[in-house]
Amino acid sequence: MHPIERHITTDKRQGEQSDSLQILYVEDDENFAALTKTCLEKEEPNFEITHVSDPTDGLNELTDTVDCIVSDYDLPEMDGLELLETVRETHSNIPFILFTGKSPEDIANEAISAGVTDYLQKGSGTSEFTLLANRVTNAVAQTHAEDALTRQKKRVEAVVSNLPVVLFAFDTQGTFTRFEGDSTDVYESDTEPYVGQSIFDVCADHEGLQSAAKQALSGEQTTAKHEFAANLYRTTFQPVFDATGAVESVLGVAIDITDREQNARKLKAERRRFQNLFAELSQPTVEIEYRNKTPIVKQVNPAFEAVFGYDGDDIVGESLDAHIVPADRRDSAAAINDHVCETGELISEKVTRETTDGTREFLLQNAVFDGGSRAFAIYTDITERQAHQHELEVLRTAIDNAHNPIVLTDPSQPDNPISYVNKAFEKVTGYTQSDALGRNCRFLQGKKTDAAKIEKLTEAIAAEEECTVELRNYRKDGTMFWNRLTIKPVYNEDGELIRYFSSQEDITDRKESRERLKQQNARLEEFAGTVSHDLRNPLNVAQGRLQVAQNECESDQLAPIADAHERMETLIDELLMLARQGETVSETTPVTLSSISSQCWQTVDTRDATLTVTTDQTISADRNRLQELFENLIRNAIEHGGSSVEITIGELDDNDGFYIADDGSGIPSVDHEVIFESGYTTDTNGTGLGLAIVADITEAHGWDVSVTESAEGGARFEFSNLR
Repeated sequence: MHPIERHITTDKRQGEQSDSLQILYVEDDENFAALTKTCLEKEEPNFEITHVSDPTDGLNELTDTVDCIVSDYDLPEMDGLELLETVRETHSNIPFILFTGKSPEDIANEAISAGVTDYLQKGSGTSEFTLLANRVTNAVAQTHAEDALTRQKKRVEAVVSNLPVVLFAFDTQGTFTRFEGDSTDVYESDTEPYVGQSIFDVCADHEGLQSAAKQALSGEQTTAKHEFAANLYRTTFQPVFDATGAVESVLGVAIDITDREQNARKLKAERRRFQNLFAELSQPTVEIEYRNKTPIVKQVNPAFEAVFGYDGDDIVGESLDAHIVPADRRDSAAAINDHVCETGELISEKVTRETTDGTREFLLQNAVFDGGSRAFAIYTDITERQAHQHELEVLRTAIDNAHNPIVLTDPSQPDNPISYVNKAFEKVTGYTQSDALGRNCRFLQGKKTDAAKIEKLTEAIAAEEECTVELRNYRKDGTMFWNRLTIKPVYNEDGELIRYFSSQEDITDRKESRERLKQQNARLEEFAGTVSHDLRNPLNVAQGRLQVAQNECESDQLAPIADAHERMETLIDELLMLARQGETVSETTPVTLSSISSQCWQTVDTRDATLTVTTDQTISADRNRLQELFENLIRNAIEHGGSSVEITIGELDDNDGFYIADDGSGIPSVDHEVIFESGYTTDTNGTGLGLAIVADITEAHGWDVSVTESAEGGARFEFSNLR
C-alpha cells in the first residue's frame, strides 16, 4: 500500500513519519477559512490544517513537513500565483491547489501556465469541500508516488554506476589473454598483472572457480558464486568456439553482487512485512489486476472476508465487481475502472457495495501501481457515518424550520458569541443570520429589559446550568416583545462544554392576554360586589319586615313569603357564583383529587350517600373553584339520585382527565346537550344554575366537560383535555 493510503507523511529532512497530512491553508477570509477547515477535517480526520491569512506568514510556516498548500487567489501583498512562484523557489515539488471564488475563465490559463497542481472554484454549498478533500488526498498521493519513483531511480543509477565489474579471457590452457577491471577487489591480488598467468594458479584457493573454468573449457557455460573479504561475487564463464566447434577460448565477467543479494534479502523481508501489514489491515483490502478494464482479484485480506462475507479462495481469479457491485451500480463501477486504467490516478470515492449481509456504504480508495494495470482497493465502511450524517441533516432541517427561534452560542470563544440562528429567529427578531453570528445575545436587550433576569441568566451560564426566564427583548426595528428564553448547556462525548442551546418563544400576545384577563376579572369582581350589595339590602329589609309581621300576627300567607325570600337568597348566591366563574383561571396549583373530594364531602349535606375515590391523580387547577365544581356535582347527585346515592370519582382510561359518576336515575340522552345551560333543571324547586356553574368553571380552566351514562345507569360527568 502506498503511504498516502494510510495517511502517512514523511519529513524529508529527518525521515520521521506521522499519522496525518499537513496542510498549509492561505486564506484572508477568516470565517470562510474556519468553515473550510471544519469541513475538511470532518471529511478527512487525519488532515492537520494550519491556517494563515497572510502570504508572508504562509512562507514562514512552509517547511519540509508540509504535504500540500491550499491557497485563495486574492490575497494581501501578493496573489495566489505570485505565492506559488515564491514557493517553487524552495519547494519545487509540493502540491499547490488554488481554491478561489474566481471563475475558471478568469485565471484558468494563467494558473495552468504557472504550474498549479489543481484548481477548484468555491461554491455556495458544502459539496466543494468533499471535492477539495479528494483533490488534496490525490495530489499528495501522486506527489509521494513520484518522489518515491525518483528516489528509486537514483538508487538504481548509483548501483549501476558503481558496480565493480571485471572482464577477462583465457585460452584453452587457462592462461589469461585479457584482463580489465578492478582485480584487487575481486581476486585479492596485489599489483601483479594477470595476463600470461593461469586462472588455475590465480584461483588456486577457490575450487568452485577452478571447477567452473574447467567446465567452460569443456564447452559448457557456467556460473560460480564466490566470496572475498565479506563480499559476494558472481563470475560467469562463456566458452568461445572455432569453426570446427572446438573451444578456442573462454570469456568471463565477474560482478560484485553483495548489494544485490542484500537488497534481495531486504526485498524478501519487505514482502513478508507487507504481507503481514496487508493481512493486519483493519480495512477490507483487495489486490486486483486489471484485465480489459475488469478488476480481477489477486488476493484479499481477512478484513475483507469478515466485512464482505466472502472466502478469498472463492473469488481469487474472478471479477471483483461481479461479486460486490450491485446491479444498479455497475455503470458507476465501470466508470471508476475506466478512469483508473486510462489515467493511473489514485481515486477516493463514496460507493455502495454488496456484502453477504446486504448493501453497505464505503469510501473506496484505489492505490494504483504498475502503470495502472494493478491496484489495491481499500474499502472503509462508512455506513454508520452516512446514517449519522443523514440524521444530522434531518435534525438540522428540523431546527432550521422550527416554529420557535433557536440559537446556538460558542462558550469556547470570547464573550460566548452566537454560532447559529434558525429562520424563526430571523422572523421574530428581524435580525438576519449575518447580523447575529459572532455577536453576544445582549444586542437583543434594551432599556426595559429586567437586569435581575439578565443576572439570573449570567449566573446559570457561569454554572453551566439550565435556566428559563421571561424578559423584554427588542427587534431590529426597535419594537419590544416578550421573550420566554430557555438555555441549556450542550456537552460532547468527552463531557466537554461545546455549545449553549437557546430556545425562545415570543409570548407577547400571551402576556397581553393575561393583562386583559386580570382587568376583566377585576371588573367581574366589582360587578359581583355591586350586585350583591344592591340585591341583598332590599332582601334583608323584606326579611326583617316579614319577621316583624310573623311576631305580630298569624297568617297562612306569611310562610310562602318566607319561602320566596329563601329562594331569592339562593338565586342571589348562585348568580353571584355564576358571575365569578366567568373569570378565567390565570394561576393554578397541584391539587390531588382524593384530598379535594374528601374536603367537599365534609362541606355538603351528604345524608346517607357514599363516596368512592379510585384515583390518586394530581391535576393543576384553581383549588377554590375546583372545590365549587365538586360541591355542585356532589349536591346535584344527591338531589337527583336520592339520599343513599353512591358516588364514584376516578381517572379516565386515557389518563387525560377524571370523572364523577353516580348510580342514580341518570340524565336522558336527549338532554345531554342542554343540561349545562343556565336555567335547566328537572327539579321544580331548583335554580337551574348548578350545572351552568360547573360548565363555567370547566371553561375557565380550559378543560372539556361532557355527560354520559355511568356503568350503573346513573349520570357520569367526564372532564378531559386537562392542560
